[in-house]
Amino acid sequence: MSVPDLVETLAAEGGKDLVQALVAGLVHLAGKIPALWRHAGRDTEKQMAEELELAAAKLSATGPDHDWTVMKAQLEWETRLRDLLRRYPQVKPELEDLLSELRRGLPAAVRQSQNIIGNNAPAYGVMNGNMINHYHDGGRWLPDPPQEGGEPDKLP
Repeated sequence: MSVPDLVETLAAEGGKDLVQALVAGLVHLAGKIPALWRHAGRDTEKQMAEELELAAAKLSATGPDHDWTVMKAQLEWETRLRDLLRRYPQVKPELEDLLSELRRGLPAAVRQSQNIIGNNAPAYGVMNGNMINHYHDGGRWLPDPPQEGGEPDKLP
């Protein structure tokens, strides 16, 4: 994996893990992340701490747009972390350590992740909920399911 790929992956994981920690109420752990911006100056570090507090407040609110708020926050923090890693690559080990600490602090239900990769194949994932798939066969009638103890119908 090339260095740009590692930066992209770490930034994406970082944005996701940071926001999951905020959603789970682990602000005390997530509050360590802005210290990474000390390389860019104390003003930037302070600004990132304020951004983190604002994100935590938004994510603590529930409502019909909560999923959108979570996704938007993940993208924002992914972008911030990517920019930081590209400008100051020396923060990579520190970020990895902080993310490991965040992951250890997350409740088991929040730690679930699903990586879905496929090539022209259906793939599904769900987190903290039920998945209901509806299948349509394109109009072909399927036989009724066999009665208990009976022979299964033959497909046309």
